[in-house]
Amino acid sequence: MPPQLVELSPGMKVAEKWTIIKKLGAGAFGAVYHCKFGLREGALKTEPVDASMPLLAMEAHVLQELHRIK
Repeated sequence: MPPQLVELSPGMKVAEKWTIIKKLGAGAFGAVYHCKFGLREGALKTEPVDASMPLLAMEAHVLQELHRIK
């Protein structure tokens, strides 16, 4: 069975501030969306609701560590 992904629509607000612009792509590990907050733009990653091994928390931790050691 394919992974059950959360679908976000253009114009939808995430965390009451980020606006979804469009879906950039999706695969077995989740989906990536282009989003905007004021003049800032970014990418929002989602993972399947039923992920057997959630990876986003670990990825966020690694990115924080990389920014810390700059």
